[in-house]
Amino acid sequence: MSTQTATPDAPAAHEPGTWAARRPSPPRRPRRTHGLTSKVAVNAVLAVVAVYTLMPLTWLFIAATKNYRDLFATNPFSLGDFHLLSNLEALFAYNDGLYGRWLLNSLLYTLVAAVLSTLVSVACGYAFDKYAFRGKEKLFGVVLVGVLIPSTVVQLPLYLMASQLGLVDTYWAVLIPSLVNPFGVYLARVFSEGYVPGEVLEAARVDGAGEITTFTKVALPMLAPGFVTIFLFSFTANWNNFYGADDAQRRAPLPRQPRPVHVEPERLPAARAVPPRHHRVAGRRRPADRRLPLPAALLALGPHRRSRQVSRPATPSVRPRTRPRTVLAMSGETRDAILRPTALERLARVADVQPALLVTDFGADDPAQRAALRDAEALFTGWGCPPLDASALSAMPRLRTVVHAAGSVKHHITQDVWDRGITVSTAATANALPVAEYTVAAILFANKNVLESARVYRESRSRVNLLTAFPAIGNYRRTVGIVGASRIGRRVAELLRPFDLRLLAHDPYLDEEGARALGVERTDLDTLARESDVVTIHAPELPQTRHLFDAGRLALMRDGATLVNTARGSLVDTDALVKELVTGRLNAVLDHTEPEVLPADSPLYDLPNVLLTPHIAGSQGGELHRLADAAVDELERYAHGLPFAHAVDPTTLHQQA
Repeated sequence: MSTQTATPDAPAAHEPGTWAARRPSPPRRPRRTHGLTSKVAVNAVLAVVAVYTLMPLTWLFIAATKNYRDLFATNPFSLGDFHLLSNLEALFAYNDGLYGRWLLNSLLYTLVAAVLSTLVSVACGYAFDKYAFRGKEKLFGVVLVGVLIPSTVVQLPLYLMASQLGLVDTYWAVLIPSLVNPFGVYLARVFSEGYVPGEVLEAARVDGAGEITTFTKVALPMLAPGFVTIFLFSFTANWNNFYGADDAQRRAPLPRQPRPVHVEPERLPAARAVPPRHHRVAGRRRPADRRLPLPAALLALGPHRRSRQVSRPATPSVRPRTRPRTVLAMSGETRDAILRPTALERLARVADVQPALLVTDFGADDPAQRAALRDAEALFTGWGCPPLDASALSAMPRLRTVVHAAGSVKHHITQDVWDRGITVSTAATANALPVAEYTVAAILFANKNVLESARVYRESRSRVNLLTAFPAIGNYRRTVGIVGASRIGRRVAELLRPFDLRLLAHDPYLDEEGARALGVERTDLDTLARESDVVTIHAPELPQTRHLFDAGRLALMRDGATLVNTARGSLVDTDALVKELVTGRLNAVLDHTEPEVLPADSPLYDLPNVLLTPHIAGSQGGELHRLADAAVDELERYAHGLPFAHAVDPTTLHQQA
């Protein structure tokens, strides 16, 4: 028996805690500074990419929290008053919850199309992987080429094919093109090769399973990761493919509509949204008292894309499938003035109309007129149209809509029309444009004291020292008071935004939010009269607005101020105004007076501080063609089953001119 002796210098090999039990640590590598530099560079690039990605989203969120005025008047990334909740409320309340229907409509198309597309892609990819057939690889090569073709390239051919097959304006026109996903087929083949062993399929066939059962019961569960991946790709593509859904849902090229007119309905918070044209989600008549605030519209970028704005195309419209029988009801002078040959030609394409038949008296004993009215579905009206009372409507049992090629409808639309449920459209928005343009010109000229300076120059016929003769002229930081936030009043406020002017506004239906959206200060009428250099009137003619500017209110106006009236003459006390103008204390630009044609001896004709025009602010000459175009646009929308862009709301008609 031998004994092993351990010396003090050599501890036991397996004794815990001894040096022999410890492994020698590897030598430390010297730090390389270039590795740190690389990490800093990579992190810097990632930071730049992150900022680049997040900045638009940050702007979108901040913009959605602002009201209309702050959106354009403040720094894009600065926070102002928080209006996100009110914007969201306005967004989902817009047009009786139309945005919610847009959202549901988008989800319907996207989910159904994504599920069907994924099933087709997985089945095709599985077939390419597991089955042998002639031309397989060549066909798969075609699929790969399809991956490289942008989807927008095939939109027009798909639409034309769907039109020939009669699928336009159906859900199939959206779903069938979405079934084809070349990239999904490629992914499905890759997943099938990696996730579905051929031995498992052979075993299923040995057990008596058919090919469909083998695919659905065996292969499809194994392809679940691929199915989810392809579904997500397909869902994203379909959600963003607003162009395809938009084209497939229209029965014919878009009906024409006047160029975007940023004019808001009377006395309402402003927004600048053009009404949607997607008839599947906008089938009801659009109330005239709802608009979508722009900050709220920023939140609608996703589903809103499925309802593009309508604008005037450069090519003529195509005859709709349904041409409503239409009768012209206006004076002969009006027809000749507004319906030029090109407008009549387009009207004939849109509607079944007899341009030579003109109704000026619904009770006339004319067999041709009675027959036309009996079958009429639409009336195309203008100035000179007789009232549509119960007696007149009794001759038109099929009448469904009235399209007015002028402004106010109060002269011919009666309560009997609303009781019948007949829809009414007006070209008042189009007619507001020239009035607003006239008004803006009058305001700018008034602040430059054009009338007086022209008179002085004419009389002196020499150089005029403007610094001494007119020391206070100019538009810089002058105050303009807008009476009435009507279509015209709002358009005037919008056109004056580029100038360095202080804008005041008074309207009993204008709230603070609406005033901020217009870029005006809301104030009472007396304060407006007292502080304004120019007062412009755009209120409706109502019993309570008669002599809105009487002697007392005219006396409040500052010396040298100008009164512009393009509304109705009854809103101003003519006698009181004449007394002020004769003294030279005030100036006036009058396109409307009371009476409309003044007596020949009226001093308003000759006063040097008065510009008197014969009711020319409204549509005249070539501007009348805009009214006809706007009315035909509306009739075309009706023919396509779309809601009016400028429908008249009977509940607010009493507030309008």
